[in-house]
Amino acid sequence: MAEVIPRVDATLLESYKNRAVRMIGKAQVVNSHDSSVAFDSNGSTKLLLPPNIQMEEGQYYEVSAKVSDDLTVRVLDSIAMGDSISKCGD
Repeated sequence: MAEVIPRVDATLLESYKNRAVRMIGKAQVVNSHDSSVAFDSNGSTKLLLPPNIQMEEGQYYEVSAKVSDDLTVRVLDSIAMGDSISKCGD
């Protein structure tokens, strides 16, 4: 059976150091100089992007990633979700 990868937000990263996670959030600031993104997922966190993944400011994404000891999130894959998301029933 495949490993279940938990979906977390910025408030839970401390509990998931050195583990794979999924996160949904909004790219706030994209820094192409060092391939990092300020990502809002119920709090701000820093994403590090591999060369094959790009993000746009103001867009929502779901990312599959690994949490580093310093709580930086190293993105492995991402899915673009557009410029707005809403809860079911809204």
